[in-house]
Amino acid sequence: VALADAIKAENPDLVLAGHVAADDGSSQVPTRIAEILGLPHVNVITSLEIAGGKATCTSEADGGTQVTEVAIPAVISSQVSWNEPRYPSMKGIMQAKKKPVATVAAAAAENKTKIIEFSLPPAKQAGVKIEDEVDVCAAKLADWMKNTVKVEVK
Repeated sequence: VALADAIKAENPDLVLAGHVAADDGSSQVPTRIAEILGLPHVNVITSLEIAGGKATCTSEADGGTQVTEVAIPAVISSQVSWNEPRYPSMKGIMQAKKKPVATVAAAAAENKTKIIEFSLPPAKQAGVKIEDEVDVCAAKLADWMKNTVKVEVK
């Protein structure tokens, strides 16, 4: 919600986002921002054209290509291969250092979880060591698995 509020304050015509999150790649951020802002959303595009107040997006879909047209403003997430990155020159890097960076305080989010109880896991039990002749060890191991730890044999 805090990110959506910051985006809403900017009133952009187009919100571009990557689709792969660092944690699980589920593309939740752009989709949720679009939902909160009430904007159309196209996910994982491979090309984009903007003309006449509309965005025409191409995406890969089930072995083919899907073309989706949405009115802007819109939220669009892109495939990694969508565009070639541009690397700044040394002059651009030095100029960027002088530009102001706006810092926005995040609003406190409501905690939607309630901790009922927590505890440490049970302490590990010591392992079992079976030493004897191979035939005897095998029989003891089979007995231990069947009768002590209750491994089900089918």
